[in-house]
Amino acid sequence: MSWLRDYEIYTSTVYALQQYFGRDAVKELFLHGGCYFFASYLHSHMKNSFIMFNKEEEHCAIEFQNEIYDITGKIGRKNYRIATGRQIDYMKKKYIPAFSEKELLSYLEKSIWNDDYAV
Repeated sequence: MSWLRDYEIYTSTVYALQQYFGRDAVKELFLHGGCYFFASYLHSHMKNSFIMFNKEEEHCAIEFQNEIYDITGKIGRKNYRIATGRQIDYMKKKYIPAFSEKELLSYLEKSIWNDDYAV
């Protein structure tokens, strides 16, 4: 049932981000600069996941259980490929989020992993 655990991690992360930034701001932040942060955070907590890159759209997402997700939910596979090391280096340099990554990581770790109900 690892797919259920992975989906819980995904939904818990989206919910925590909505609580932190506000529901309306989340889409903008994680579709314009924060997509790599989102995908890499999820990938670090999901054993059987892949960071996916769409070169044409300049967007990345996470694949788990043969489906691709970004902050908006399940998305299509068109033009997405598993990110190479070179593409990951590119995203780290170019996809600069408009928030403090350190503060957000601290918040996510506390709100998702240290609650009484931890995923």
